[in-house]
Amino acid sequence: KQLGRGATTFELCVSLEGAGDLARLVGPELAAAAEVTPRPRYWFSYELLGVVVQTEQFPADALDSPNFAVECDWFRLRCSAAELAAELEKPVDVFLCTDNLVVAAASAKLGALLPADAWPSVRRDDDFFASELRERKDVASRRPAPALEGPPPPGWLDVFAAVRRVGPTDAECDANKGPLGANYGAAPPS
Repeated sequence: KQLGRGATTFELCVSLEGAGDLARLVGPELAAAAEVTPRPRYWFSYELLGVVVQTEQFPADALDSPNFAVECDWFRLRCSAAELAAELEKPVDVFLCTDNLVVAAASAKLGALLPADAWPSVRRDDDFFASELRERKDVASRRPAPALEGPPPPGWLDVFAAVRRVGPTDAECDANKGPLGANYGAAPPS
């Protein structure tokens, strides 16, 4: 996908790696629905770069320790490092869903992969090679408080993300790894 005017190719991976303590977020009527058939199923869903991504579904009785396949969703982008950094500053809302209902949400912030203040438009894309992050995010209820008998404590969601510039090998770019890349703080070329 072309993102901006830059011509460098990047690969971005986002993965939801695990979650837990979600049962208290659903409320008593959804918990009661789990006792009848068909039992409700739950899944996580998010939108990134115009693409909607969903985990596989898991049963209601697994909300405190859901078991879903860990998959890395890959996005191949053509842009500059500065354009990608600006896009990564936007929060990604991850929703816990069931049929016709958003139960809870977490907000993932991917900006630490490529901090926008470290990647002005005058900085060379070649200064960057790869970066990754892992975060545990709170999953907060999106249900009305009366349905929950007061706001419940949050659950959690583990998020992994990585970005790399396509082309050079790992060995060629050892000095350029990390969110700040090589030559951080050096004067821009004139």
